[in-house]
Order: sequence, then structure tokens, then C-alpha cells
Amino acid sequence: RPPVLLLDADTRSTFRVDIMRGFVDAGGAIVALGREGETDVPDTLPTEFLSGFLTYPTSPRRLLVAIRAGFREAAARAETARARGEAAQRAREIGELTRIGVALGNERDIKTLLELILTQARRITQSDAGSLYLVELNEEGTKRLRFRLAQTYSKPEAPFVEFTIPVDRTSLAGYCAVTGEPLVIDDAYFLPPDVEYTINRSFDERYGYRTKSMLVIPMKDHKEEIIGLLQLNNRKRNLDAVLSTPADVEHQVVPYSKRTVELVTALAGQAAVAIENSRLYEDIEKL
Repeated sequence: RPPVLLLDADTRSTFRVDIMRGFVDAGGAIVALGREGETDVPDTLPTEFLSGFLTYPTSPRRLLVAIRAGFREAAARAETARARGEAAQRAREIGELTRIGVALGNERDIKTLLELILTQARRITQSDAGSLYLVELNEEGTKRLRFRLAQTYSKPEAPFVEFTIPVDRTSLAGYCAVTGEPLVIDDAYFLPPDVEYTINRSFDERYGYRTKSMLVIPMKDHKEEIIGLLQLNNRKRNLDAVLSTPADVEHQVVPYSKRTVELVTALAGQAAVAIENSRLYEDIEKL
């Protein structure tokens, strides 16, 4: 709840203008009480920082009404500040996605491009780890997912080995490739009993890691066909935090919000176009 500061005739003289301004800017409201004989706000009190002024003597009812009005004004000011902050945040995010899109569009080397895509996805979501899968066809013409890249900030020593998995509902990436919808998991170790997919804990068990929050996003081309998947793990409060212990995970890791899903979805669309362009560029080079 927003605070309301009630200043009587003695204490109001100790509050300088800069203190009042800081209190109001922080979302508070100020109600001042007058001295005996004061019929109006004195010149020493800046009216722009007051939500109410009560002459002396006053009644409990007038005091209660003034304090309630202060709460309403502080709440309205806080809502305005929140909306302004959200608008500024959205503008920063759009600018960030634009810069990322330009960087992806300028990169032709497929390996460097994939590294850039995963690094940027981890950065804008403050994810500790992430992996990238690409869809490919085997000799029989069946689609499979190739595990092309992995990054884990807290376990940089972990080696990377490519492998393929089927496009089916048994794995997280396979399930996302089948449904074409984002998959958001708050705790990978406590899945609902009715889901079709399972979590592969082999990395966690081998390196003493704890995967908690997860986000899997399909990368779709201009034809809405899935060409790959982004999988992000352990969204952190602080991007630079190292998850060394279960206590670190408990303190730092938070679920992926609706807004982070929207951001990664937009990035995944840019990534799909960049991957397509890189492949076309390679084909042209070969020709």
C-alpha cells in the first residue's frame, strides 16, 4: 500500500522541500496539519506536494477523510508511474529486439549465427542455461531434432556433444515441435502427472546442476513451419549469478513470465528468418 505521511505543526518544519519531493516521487502522499490561527496553507509549505491541509482545530472525521484522500491520490500516482515505467520498458525491449534483428541479419556463418541467437535469448531472459535444436530430415525422410548448441553459465566446463531425438511428445523439445506452441515449466522436477513428456536429468546428475524453470519456444519460418527450437533454463533475478548450490537456485531462479515468452517468441521469429537466409547464402556459395 502507498504510504501517507501526516505532518503536524511542529514536525512539518523539519521536512525540507527536497525530502517532501523525494517522498512524493517515491509514491507517497502528505497531509499537513495547521497551527492555531492558520486559515490557509502557509507559504513555507509547497502546495504541489500536499494532498491535504487541515486547519486547527480539526475533527477525527475530517482527519480520516483527508488521510483516505491521500491514500487514493498516492495509489493513482503509483498507477501512473507504473504505467509510465511499463511503457518505457516496452520501448527499450522493442529497441533491443531491433538491434538483435540487425545483428542476426548481418551474420552469414551458420555456427556463429546459432551462437548469437542462443546468447541473445539467454541475455534478454536472464537465463542461466539454454540449448538450440534444428529440424532435419534423415535418409528415410523422417523429421528429427538435432541438438546443435548448448550454453550453461554456471557450468562452463560441461562438454557439448551433438545428437538427435525424434519429433514426438516424449521430450520437451519434441513435444514443442509437434504442438508448435511455447512450453512454460515453473519447476522441471515437479511436472503435472498427466503430461506426455518427461525431463532428461542426465546433465543435472552428471554435473551437480538443478534445472528448475524452463521455456521452450519453436522457431518458425515465414511459412509457419518449425525449423528449430530454443530451450531456456533457469531464469535468474541476476544474470551474473552463479547457481552453485540448491540454495542459489532457490534464491535466484524465477518462473518465465508471460512477457518473457512474448520476447523470446519475437526473437525466435527473427532467428528463423536469419537461419533461412544463412542456409540460402550457403547454397548460393556452393552453386
